[in-house]
Amino acid sequence: KMPQTPPVKLGLLSEDNNWIAVQGDDGKVTNKQKIKLHWECNLSPPHCENTILMHKAYQNPCVDDLVSVAQSNSNIRYQNYLKNEKEKFINDYVSTCLNVQESLVQKKNEKEYHYMLYYHDQANNLVMTVPPKAVDPLNQIQDAPKFNDINKNIQNGQHQIIHPDHNFKLASFIKYNSLNNPISVSTPDGGLTYFWYDNLGRNILSQNSEQRKEIKFSYTVFDNLNRVVEVGEIKKNAYLNVTKGKNKNNKDLFYKNYQKICQAQNGLNQFLSTGVKSQIKRTYYDTKFSSLISNQFTGGQKNLRNRVSGSTIDHNGDGVYEHGLFYSYDISGNLCEFLQHYNDMPSSISSMHEFKKIIYRYDLTSNKLIQVLYQEGQQDQFYHKYVYDEENKLIEIYTSRDGIIWKNDSRYFYYDHGPLSRQELGDQNVQGIDYAYNINGWIKGVNSTSLNPKIDIGKDALSASSNLNKVVAKDAFSYSLSYYNQDYSPIGPSYWLADITNSPLDKNELFDGNIRHMTTSLKPFMNQGGSFATIYQYDQLNRLKSMSSFQGLDSNINRWNNNNTGVYKAYNSLYEYDPAGNIAHLSRRNFDGKLMDDLFYDYYLNTNQLSYVTDKAGKFGNDIGNQSSLNYSYDENGNLIADNSKNINKIFWNQYGKIQRIERSNNDEDFYYNSLNNLVSKKTLNNHFYYARDPFGLLVASYEYDNQTKTLILKEHIIYADNRIGVDQSGIILDGNNLKDYQYVRANKQFELNNHLQNNLVTISDKKIQIPDNNVFSCYSADVLTARDYYPFGSEMFNRTYILDKEYKYGFNGKISENHSLNDDNYDFGSRIYNSQIAKFFSMDPLSNNFPANTPYSFANNMPIRCIDVNGMYPDPGDSDHKRKMHAKKTDRRIREYLSERGYEVNSKRLLTFNTGIWTNRGSIKVKDDDPWYNFWEGDFFTLYESKRVHENIGGWTNRWFRVGSNGNGVWDKESSLDGKYFNSGNPVTWKGVEDAANAYGVFFGAIATVASFGTSNLTLGAINAVFELTMMLNSADDIHKSTTGNSYLEKMGVSEEKVKQVKDILFIASITKAASEMGITLTKIQHNVSPKDILKRIKPEKRKKVIALAIKHLKKYIKEDGTDIGLDIIKISPNAAGKFGTKNSNDED
Repeated sequence: KMPQTPPVKLGLLSEDNNWIAVQGDDGKVTNKQKIKLHWECNLSPPHCENTILMHKAYQNPCVDDLVSVAQSNSNIRYQNYLKNEKEKFINDYVSTCLNVQESLVQKKNEKEYHYMLYYHDQANNLVMTVPPKAVDPLNQIQDAPKFNDINKNIQNGQHQIIHPDHNFKLASFIKYNSLNNPISVSTPDGGLTYFWYDNLGRNILSQNSEQRKEIKFSYTVFDNLNRVVEVGEIKKNAYLNVTKGKNKNNKDLFYKNYQKICQAQNGLNQFLSTGVKSQIKRTYYDTKFSSLISNQFTGGQKNLRNRVSGSTIDHNGDGVYEHGLFYSYDISGNLCEFLQHYNDMPSSISSMHEFKKIIYRYDLTSNKLIQVLYQEGQQDQFYHKYVYDEENKLIEIYTSRDGIIWKNDSRYFYYDHGPLSRQELGDQNVQGIDYAYNINGWIKGVNSTSLNPKIDIGKDALSASSNLNKVVAKDAFSYSLSYYNQDYSPIGPSYWLADITNSPLDKNELFDGNIRHMTTSLKPFMNQGGSFATIYQYDQLNRLKSMSSFQGLDSNINRWNNNNTGVYKAYNSLYEYDPAGNIAHLSRRNFDGKLMDDLFYDYYLNTNQLSYVTDKAGKFGNDIGNQSSLNYSYDENGNLIADNSKNINKIFWNQYGKIQRIERSNNDEDFYYNSLNNLVSKKTLNNHFYYARDPFGLLVASYEYDNQTKTLILKEHIIYADNRIGVDQSGIILDGNNLKDYQYVRANKQFELNNHLQNNLVTISDKKIQIPDNNVFSCYSADVLTARDYYPFGSEMFNRTYILDKEYKYGFNGKISENHSLNDDNYDFGSRIYNSQIAKFFSMDPLSNNFPANTPYSFANNMPIRCIDVNGMYPDPGDSDHKRKMHAKKTDRRIREYLSERGYEVNSKRLLTFNTGIWTNRGSIKVKDDDPWYNFWEGDFFTLYESKRVHENIGGWTNRWFRVGSNGNGVWDKESSLDGKYFNSGNPVTWKGVEDAANAYGVFFGAIATVASFGTSNLTLGAINAVFELTMMLNSADDIHKSTTGNSYLEKMGVSEEKVKQVKDILFIASITKAASEMGITLTKIQHNVSPKDILKRIKPEKRKKVIALAIKHLKKYIKEDGTDIGLDIIKISPNAAGKFGTKNSNDED
């Protein structure tokens, strides 16, 4: 049947394909071309219009495919055409824009005066720094000729760039290899240092400028597990032949030749086979060191697998170590015994005193340290005992010389919200120290300003019958800090802090954390005008500019007067700096206000090294005085090697940045260090001093050997609580190995009283003195032994120094005074020696490359009132600034595997650094967020736990590490580090991606499997916590992925349901093990394939319910408050099951 609708296109077929549109005069105009079209039958005769046969026209099935292919190719070509046209447009656009000659005129008043320039390469590596002292900004007036030239050139169509005339001789340069490892570092003070790497990217060889003169290299040797086993220095007979002649000054060729050695198979071993080695540190793992050493431990060295068993140092390279450190661990991985071997002692005393041992004992439940036994059963024995409250905060510390008679040396009390509120010293209450804080948690002060018991926070020595502290001796010191007005308001009626309204102290508010003034009250000096106030001013860089003194406290009304009642300008000081932070001018006044020091500093050209000092005030007492030109000399590494004014002819330094020998005209000194770079002995002409230390490098006891009498004298034991609180000066002559009959004599102990910078202000003995009132003893006074006050930067104030009969060697910043070794007012900061008279360190900051804007010889970046200089390495507010919070103090001195398999060390300040054998590579070359060794700075944490090495784990990942830190209250910041990546368990969404979670999953399986194979004796509470956090973290991340994609990324990555079930079991095992450990139950021999039910069967029935209840308590923290679960795949806890867990109506399988 003919279609009813007219055709609209020539050749158009009807829907049934029986009719076709053709042109004809009898048709109708039905298209835009006005062609007449009509329908014509498309069927061949004899069919006609009335036939019922409907046959569809034949179509080739390949046509559609061919058309599709053609259309696809056409689309591709068209897209390529568009892409090419777009690129052409961009290129033409950029080319046109760049060819335009522009003219820009901009005028503004610059208010920037201090510039630090950083240059980076295309990989974002820092390649050059220009310190402020070297920066020369363009100046419109001074550089007018240059601007005129460039204007003329622009008008003539030429291009020219004006470059500032920076002094690049003061710049520091860093070069990198293709792996972004630094291969050379050049600084104006430290010279050029090279670093060479093996095929695994490990730094195995280095050479600094001083070593290059003597053909010496520093080297590092690793074992098959990538653990550092040896570092040292080697002296070669000659350099490689290819570096001689015309190529001897070709630095690139010099580096490449030695790089070939390092990357060759066994190249380092061959390199070390010839030459003279010295300063050799060796670290031993897994097995006992020797029978001689092991026999010194109780039952021998124990639990050494995957742990450090010892470390030694061989100074002269003769194969015999001079000093060794050796370790033994308990079943939980705690260091239980620590042995020091002084292998170079004189034969007359070595048989009795070459070994010094410390025993550590821990609480089985909390794992807190409860006892430290030094030299148990020997003449020089000394014991510590620690007591904690229910929150594991230290509350008491006892000491004893025999383990029978114990003296309570310190007690601690805390505010309800945590910070320390009060400390009491001595078993006779010889001193009470009360702490006050402002609303920010900053320390505001200690004790009352006027030392008046009536307004003291603790009312010490106030004779009221109701006063609990009436038998405590009167306060011997106090200090207070002020930041701005109204920075503190007391909550009680007693106002211990003197009012400063309308006084000179009531000015110059500072809101940047700097201290505007400090008051110091010391008992021996209260008759010199009372409390002593010092007012500070700073520049825009927070550097101290001046200190001025003020006295005028009216103790009757507890208020500061408007007028200064003290000596005008007494002890005032001024400070001026160059742009690099070097002190250019320093003036100090004496107690009478007269100028005592007027020092002008002269530095070597294009360095930060001091040449000499001129004192225009003349020599006063034992101060600096005028120095001749070139008074100070330095080696190529920037270390001081001579001081002519002090008759120091030569100072020798070892490769680790420590003084090795001092030669002077009348008395030479030699210094010896252990493998952790801590001083352990010092030899002079007549005497030999020995220092016993704990594993962290803290001094425990000191001895003096008399070369004439051949006797060894015990000089002192150090008393530690949260930190050092004093010394026990016994002075016993150690003439045998038998114990003496002890008698307790008071006043042998010397307690120290410090301010916020740990400056020692007063020391007192352990006895108190009765004060008569009308022939009746009404109260007590402290027995003050020493008192001292300091200028900024640590020089002691003349006439504010008091010594009764016992000198105290700890002073500024709590450091040991070394005035008997080098010159006056020197302090040993650990990494460096500091001269407080000129406010300079003797050597460069080991971390100077991290602070390129400052001179490497300054103290605390010239902020001595706000900061301390931690170990002589970097400034830190400590108890100042936002860290002035005196938190509940910890004495958790647990010691884990602080020398890990990868060569990390813990120095005396618990800073973790990578052991490359050279100081300049300890966090000073390159700083990145993914450098975990750099980011473990000293903080509130005290130890770093490392789990066992993952040799080959289930997830397929090898040689990965799982680190968990601890701050004494749990997992350190709840963070873990996996190959430099940080996973914050508190917010898994912030991860780089769920793929990282899946990768970490493999690490997790391997770590748990490896740890489990060792038994839960090695699964510490910190590691168990990590199991919780990591498991929940991974599954939370996977849940996020499921909610968005509908599938499990873990399954996609090959984590099967069987493995998921295994992790579920491990999670329950971890919860049960953790709960059991907290109840004092030790579960051993737990394999990774054991079931939670099997674990429960090992616990006695009467304790099983409590363990289950405690375990589910830990798991409940992952349930929302409304009782619903959080959708985790590994663990589904319904509210009912959680509520029943551990009750009578539940069974183990619930």
